[in-house]
Amino acid sequence: MKKRRIHFLNINKDRFMLVVMIMAVVCLGLGLLEAFKEGVNYYLIASSYFLMAFYFSKIFWYRNMVQYNKLGGTIKINSFFGKSFKFKSVKGIILEKNTLKITTTNNKNLNFDTTGILSEDIDKLVELLKNHKTTLK
Repeated sequence: MKKRRIHFLNINKDRFMLVVMIMAVVCLGLGLLEAFKEGVNYYLIASSYFLMAFYFSKIFWYRNMVQYNKLGGTIKINSFFGKSFKFKSVKGIILEKNTLKITTTNNKNLNFDTTGILSEDIDKLVELLKNHKTTLK
């Protein structure tokens, strides 16, 4: 069975998506202010919604993805939806046979099935969690 990779995305460094979101806000603002003819305003508003949908759909592009910034992140491994957390609330990280368990300060457990994932990517994820956990305290 072919092992799958995890796509890591640092949201703070993703300049392209920042430009896309700024374009969406500008299009929406111009469309709502009715700065142009009625037909043009309609297309500006529609394109702004399309750009926002493009921006927020990025987590669904990959089967295994980790989106993070300096405060927290979203991990999606072998599932359709991801689980979000804050780095400062991470109390413990346990990597067992095929499961990554993250315990938070409110005793909530986040369990991720790591079956079929490259071991280098799992190690990178654990290091990312440990590094961000220690830098925030």
